[in-house]
Amino acid sequence: MPSDIMQHLYRGNRPAAAALARERDLTVFEAAALGALEALIERCEEDPSRVSAYAEDGWTPLHLAAFFGNLEIARELLRRHAVVDARSLNGNVTPLQSACAGDHPLVASLLIAAGADVHAKQDSGHTALDSARRNGNAEIVEVLVTAGAR
Repeated sequence: MPSDIMQHLYRGNRPAAAALARERDLTVFEAAALGALEALIERCEEDPSRVSAYAEDGWTPLHLAAFFGNLEIARELLRRHAVVDARSLNGNVTPLQSACAGDHPLVASLLIAAGADVHAKQDSGHTALDSARRNGNAEIVEVLVTAGAR
């Protein structure tokens, strides 16, 4: 089960998550989702394998940074060799698909520049382009199409 911080973030209650975060050390997953760069760096310095670890709910730190739109976190994870096309354990979702689902064009652009597969399909058969279109985000659609998505 995701931590209380993550549960608040998933429900869109960022203030409650941030309040809890001030009371304790964050996990690499919480740091990635909250955009807490210093905490993320500390966790990765303690154990470099955390860069590509999976949370209990099936996401890597890069998936979480992408979904919550944390560009600097995503950049730091990629610098530390996070797998740009890592597949979630729940639906076979990529970080690019997470960025598109979360409506974050800058993160999507960063992931594409890092080599993300714009054609990757989730278990459901959906692609990043499908998510961008479903959200009505013309900016992400343009980024994906320019990168060769169809």
